[in-house]
Amino acid sequence: MMMNNMMFNFNQMGMNNPMMGMNNQQNQMNGMMMMDETAQNIKNIIQPYENRIRELEEIIKQKDFEIIVLKQKLTNNMPNINNMNPMMMNMNMNPGNMNQQMENKGKEITLTIISENKREYINCFGDDKASILYEKYKGEGALTFNYKILNQYLTIKENGIYNDSFISVKKNKNFMNLTFEVNQRMIFLICLSEDCPIDIAFIYFFMRIGRIIDRDNKNYVFFYKDNKMEIEDKTPIRDIFHGFPNPIVRVRILN
Repeated sequence: MMMNNMMFNFNQMGMNNPMMGMNNQQNQMNGMMMMDETAQNIKNIIQPYENRIRELEEIIKQKDFEIIVLKQKLTNNMPNINNMNPMMMNMNMNPGNMNQQMENKGKEITLTIISENKREYINCFGDDKASILYEKYKGEGALTFNYKILNQYLTIKENGIYNDSFISVKKNKNFMNLTFEVNQRMIFLICLSEDCPIDIAFIYFFMRIGRIIDRDNKNYVFFYKDNKMEIEDKTPIRDIFHGFPNPIVRVRILN
């Protein structure tokens, strides 16, 4: 009887317990698989929203820049009032519009300065020198608008800044000097923050040489180290030039 009981207990310990251990291990594995599946489901749900947010942020940047381009075109095409015949001015200018422009000249605007840690709202006037933003902003770093450092000697309007614009704070080391060499003769230097997409850099180049900005223009071909660059590429310049601070982009005019 004692021998039989010992054998029974041995069988219970030697056979049943391993099965229990295997069951516990399987349950743990099933639990981990369920957690992984849940995490993946959550990721699949939020991924489209994150992608859409990035798309909208890019659209906003692009639209802000398009506004600057259009304003520049408008300024370049405005007639020189000093050289116009007063009679022609009376015929072509709407007095109501002139009065409205005079009223808006001194209108106060609000700008948002964005740094790594905070947002700060600053009130100023479009005719103020851009240096006033540095006076009012007490933080460190360079103030930029659409990837370019503000020219403190120009007015806020002359820097292309308008009401509700966003001013970004960049560290001084986060800039790159792009040299555009045209047909091995003309040199154009443009300083931009390293997060600037290369297609925006091309737009600044066209603005610099006074050409109409046309992304479909096949007459201008850009090269970096003998590699052709795509004019609509949105890759940040730091990734294209691998952090090299003074890259040279060669521009070939075909026609």
